[in-house]
Amino acid sequence: MMSAVFVLAVAEDCCHTVIRKNITTPNREVVMGPMHRKLVWVERPNFQGWACSECAWVFNPSWPLVGNSIEEMKTKFGGERDNEFASHVCAEHPRATKDPH
Repeated sequence: MMSAVFVLAVAEDCCHTVIRKNITTPNREVVMGPMHRKLVWVERPNFQGWACSECAWVFNPSWPLVGNSIEEMKTKFGGERDNEFASHVCAEHPRATKDPH
């Protein structure tokens, strides 16, 4: 029988520890090893931009870049990208599996 699971990622510098909490037994936690995910630049036919090295998460800014200078806009962009990357949960962005048939 499968049970529902809540997954939480906790940032630890460049690595992330995933803590799985079983909803049916909320006092039980299983700590999985650190994930060595990285923010990487990806170029594909249908996407060019920043992505996670361990899952299908990609950075898609949904806001206009505003600022008093190019440097200020670059700083805001980088900060937003880094915050979204640090807070994403890889389990919520699984990579597509190839059909072996």
